[in-house]
Amino acid sequence: MRLVKDADKKAAFNRIWFKVHNSPMRDKLKSKLQVRGLEPSEKNAFEYWMGYIKSYTNKWNGKTTHENPMWNKYNRRKNNNEKKKQSGKPRRMGRHAQKKN
Repeated sequence: MRLVKDADKKAAFNRIWFKVHNSPMRDKLKSKLQVRGLEPSEKNAFEYWMGYIKSYTNKWNGKTTHENPMWNKYNRRKNNNEKKKQSGKPRRMGRHAQKKN
């Protein structure tokens, strides 16, 4: 049942976003994204329309951000792996790197 609802929402978004002339609904979506501090692109608008973008409050500084948790989780993991590869240092493997006395 959920897939039918998602398909309907996707079709509704496509009608709104890819309308030939200026669409007031598309402009409303863009303004809502700008208020939340997101770039008003097609990808961000689609994620907001589908309900994938959630608001998170940072526990340390209290700032609220709006982001897609699954997309950001994947990118954080990807960026961390790239940083490890760029460092060039060999990884220590537990006690194998320690000298025996």
